[in-house]
Amino acid sequence: MNVLNRLTLRYLRLNRTRTLVTVIGVILSAAMFSAVTTFAVSLQQGLIRSSIALYGDWEGSLDNIPYTTAEKAAQDEEIASSYLIRHEGYALLEGCQNADKPYLAVEALDSTALTSLPIHLTEGRLPESEDEIVISQHISENGGVYFHVGDTLTLQVGRRLTEDGYTFWQNTPYDPDALEQLDGTQTRTYTVVGVMERPSFEPYSAPGYTVVTRLPDGSASGDDTVSLYLHLEHPRRIFTSLPQLAETYGCSDSSVSYNKNVLRMQGIGSDNFMNTYLSLAAILIALIVIGSVSLIYNAFAISVSERSRQFGMLSGVGATSRQIRRTVFFEAFVVGALGIPLGIGAGIGGIGITLYCLRDSLSHTGLLNQGESLELAVSFPSVLLAALLCLITILLSAWIPARRAGRQSSIDAIRQTDDVHIRPRQVKTSPISRRLFGFEGELALKNFRRNRRRYRTTVLSLAVSIILFLSASSFTLYLTKSTQVAIEETPFDLLVGVADEETADRLLPQLSALPGVNWATYSRAESFSCEVPASYVEEYLTEEQESDDGTRYCYLPVDEKGNVNLYDVTLYAVDDGEMVRYLTELGLDPDQYTDPEHPRAVVLDHQRYQQDGRYVDAHVFRTKPNQLTLVSNAYHEEDSPPASLVLYTPYYADTAPRGMNPSTLGISGIQVVVSRSVFQSLWTGTNSSGSLSVYISSSTPEDTGTAIEDLMARQRETNYSVYNVAEQEQTQKSLILVINVFSYGFITLISLITVANVFNTISTNIHLRRREFAMLQSVGMTSGAFRKMMNFECLFYGFKALLYGLPLSACTTVLIYWAVSNGVSMDFIVPWSSVLFCVACVFLIVFVSMLYSMTKIRRENLVDVLKSEIN
Repeated sequence: MNVLNRLTLRYLRLNRTRTLVTVIGVILSAAMFSAVTTFAVSLQQGLIRSSIALYGDWEGSLDNIPYTTAEKAAQDEEIASSYLIRHEGYALLEGCQNADKPYLAVEALDSTALTSLPIHLTEGRLPESEDEIVISQHISENGGVYFHVGDTLTLQVGRRLTEDGYTFWQNTPYDPDALEQLDGTQTRTYTVVGVMERPSFEPYSAPGYTVVTRLPDGSASGDDTVSLYLHLEHPRRIFTSLPQLAETYGCSDSSVSYNKNVLRMQGIGSDNFMNTYLSLAAILIALIVIGSVSLIYNAFAISVSERSRQFGMLSGVGATSRQIRRTVFFEAFVVGALGIPLGIGAGIGGIGITLYCLRDSLSHTGLLNQGESLELAVSFPSVLLAALLCLITILLSAWIPARRAGRQSSIDAIRQTDDVHIRPRQVKTSPISRRLFGFEGELALKNFRRNRRRYRTTVLSLAVSIILFLSASSFTLYLTKSTQVAIEETPFDLLVGVADEETADRLLPQLSALPGVNWATYSRAESFSCEVPASYVEEYLTEEQESDDGTRYCYLPVDEKGNVNLYDVTLYAVDDGEMVRYLTELGLDPDQYTDPEHPRAVVLDHQRYQQDGRYVDAHVFRTKPNQLTLVSNAYHEEDSPPASLVLYTPYYADTAPRGMNPSTLGISGIQVVVSRSVFQSLWTGTNSSGSLSVYISSSTPEDTGTAIEDLMARQRETNYSVYNVAEQEQTQKSLILVINVFSYGFITLISLITVANVFNTISTNIHLRRREFAMLQSVGMTSGAFRKMMNFECLFYGFKALLYGLPLSACTTVLIYWAVSNGVSMDFIVPWSSVLFCVACVFLIVFVSMLYSMTKIRRENLVDVLKSEIN
């Protein structure tokens, strides 16, 4: 080791406090870098596992192709692995209570498919032969038909075929008026060996309940139609490779499918979720870099300033500028060698402990599927990235001080004249300054003008601290608000779907009397459409949009009369008792809204839906109509007009009654609320397109749900459904808790960096001004005047830092808002409470740092200070 490096190590040992502060800064920055990269990898791996568990372990598929074609395609060099599914056909489900789902859909899966597709057993085992079958519990819950493990099923399995020979698949809903029949039926006998949850690959509009059997190896023939599910050698090229494979083997474009949910989590393809995810990660890393560079740069700048006389002496005895620069970089490498490994270990350990402590909350956030956990995933690239980012941060921080140290002449360095330059009239202040601040304030201003470099360094440190703190606070605020937009709070805990009003009237008193129930009410939902002038709706609904394939369309096309048809209007007929409570809460007269002779309705024009992976919060109307004519969407005979209602709509509300869902999912949908008595007096339609639901608030939702199931079993009710909405509420609370823990942890680390930065800068600047203070005291400056001068300096520091920091913080807040708005539509929010807290903290930190430094200086002997600076 050469003499310059030994001198550097000696200097670091002699200045242990400053070295420790710098190393702590490196540790904090490395910890945050490694925490961000490790958490990003852990979250992505958890989301990938969760998506595979829900949607299956495959990337793309070629559907309904001949077996010989699938066999050839599976051998293609572009395909890494594959498995087969053969659709055996449909069989009528006898005794099914769901008229829209009268079939069993029999699917034969090979051995790999049985373990790769999301088949989650609740009872029994997977099929091991083509004579065994696994049924879905959805058959009993939704269809009212009960099978058990060990039962034998004899089915007539065939194809859904129309009169013109067209074959229907699972993506074609059942239409009782369409002329279809089961063709080519064959008798199949199966033994039930297991029960599974409703599979995610079954469309919600599917006409058949999925049941799964085994496809023995080699049992498929050349005439069979199969689906080939595959993994590619190069998954990132799937959107070009898979269509090319389809073309190569003579498959139609309609046969190509993608597992977009899994691909999205792997970062393959363009997606708003990943854009938001990467944008937020980039903002976090940028904030860490800014904070770290600010702290570490100031540490090296102060070190170079203190060692300038040493560098001048070394230069005078032959040290070159290059060697001086290398000395500063050697100091940076020493600090990095101490801080980076400790920081990376602390970051990984901190994230691991955090994930372990939040394991229960994370399981309820909705980010992962039930049964999946977010486990710590440490990858070499993530650790290497964190180390490189921290090393680059240290080198960037040391570069400017090293360059300045190398360019300084030996005479200037020994005399220490480079830090303070005074030109004519440069320190002159306005007469107004003395009138406003007195002699002490004027002296503080002159000091700022004389020591511009140190003054700018301190103000810059404070401004960066303000930016970092407010940016981290904005990050937390927007993430929390976006979660609340994506997961809307509901006023009820349980929703029970029933078949008709007679059943609802009979069950409501019994459900209200169950233990733990706070209140219960029910409403009827019917689907309508209505026509309004185009000028009444928001402009974006009638403007032309362009889809991904280049076609032009409008959400609400304008007809030749200048009207648009709102095709997604839901009318809720709410129980009279609940309607009276709701109207009273809104400050409306219940008598006016429950009078069948003069029907009035409350309109909810509030849409919260997901579009292209982005949550949107919007409205339909810009001009609110006072009357709506609703036309029923229910099926009606060709020779009879559809049922319609004319409603007076003088009031538009933002909150919903307890007897309905609080938001719609359609981009152009509205909700209309009337009392049950008004609806019954107006409704003339014989058909229904809607549903009846009982809404329940309970202090013990899980126990109440079990009690409802027992009640339905005792009364042999089959056509019902129970949905525990409280689980969704728990999801929101858990997700917000997790966001707050991570965000406030990040804010804490950023705050530690900024506090260390400001403290280090101010205390060092005060220390370097010891001779100046000693000279002022030696010429008669009193302690009171001295304190007054330093208080003015603190105020000037704080106000100047706020002048720069607050506008720049507003810019970073806009960037964070832009990143979050890629995934969630929301209004711009200013974190005023954080701004006020930050302003108070700026002055507090400055005054405390100044007080600490001055306390140390006052303990020193005045003569010794003057002598030490002269020597």
